[in-house]
Amino acid sequence: MLDPWIGGRYKANPLKVLVLGETRYDQEFTDRQIIKARIAGKLTAGQRRTYTKFERAVRGQNCSEAEAQQFWNSVIFHNYNVTAFPGGPRVKLTRQQREHPENGRTLRKILKRFKPTHAIVWGLTNWRYVDVDPDSVWIDKIIPKTKELCSTTTVDGHSTLFTRISHPSWGFSSKRWAPALKHFLELQA
Repeated sequence: MLDPWIGGRYKANPLKVLVLGETRYDQEFTDRQIIKARIAGKLTAGQRRTYTKFERAVRGQNCSEAEAQQFWNSVIFHNYNVTAFPGGPRVKLTRQQREHPENGRTLRKILKRFKPTHAIVWGLTNWRYVDVDPDSVWIDKIIPKTKELCSTTTVDGHSTLFTRISHPSWGFSSKRWAPALKHFLELQA
């Protein structure tokens, strides 16, 4: 149930992007089902808006449906807080839920297995709690041509570059985040 969505073209894509959502609101709606529903056009208007805003930030303001589908078929999507099912949107996660050790262990497994080059973390609060283990070392820097932060961590000899954005479901502007994501995705870890 907690397996991430893995786009069919992920392995062949030289730019390997992991998108870390914040939390799952429905125990029965897995990450894989969320993205399948997005690609099939079966999300609610609110859910669809969240993904559309994010797609436009990554692929451009005029991102077509075909380009959006191509994007999701080339990335991994995973909700980072694997043990939290708070019951509805905008219900804040407790500190204990955010710091649950299973979150870091699961993320470490994903980094080890899929070796993403880049990870985009949804949610500024979510960003503060992202960790792969208590001993992980993060190297911070600023994304060129922006004032946005990114960090690198290494798992089993493979480095992944992380950045964060506002959560696309709330107060998110694709125009505001597009330059940072463009320059971020051009970086090498």
